[in-house]
Amino acid sequence: MLTDIKLHESKIDEARHIIWEDAPFFSSRRSTGIIFFAEDGIRVWHIVEDHDNLRRAISLTIERIEKSHSRGMH
Repeated sequence: MLTDIKLHESKIDEARHIIWEDAPFFSSRRSTGIIFFAEDGIRVWHIVEDHDNLRRAISLTIERIEKSHSRGMH
């Protein structure tokens, strides 16, 4: 299980929220055949339409991130 997931929540209006992560991305534009670069970017994981579902959406988002990260490790 991942313990260093740093999710952020931004409120759109009274009901809607965006769950997002600031994450590094491989930069093919800046990388060469020898040196590889990463850039920071924003990864939107979920847009919650109903505030009552926010906690459930965060739990599901963490599950998705853990699955995504474990696929990347193989």
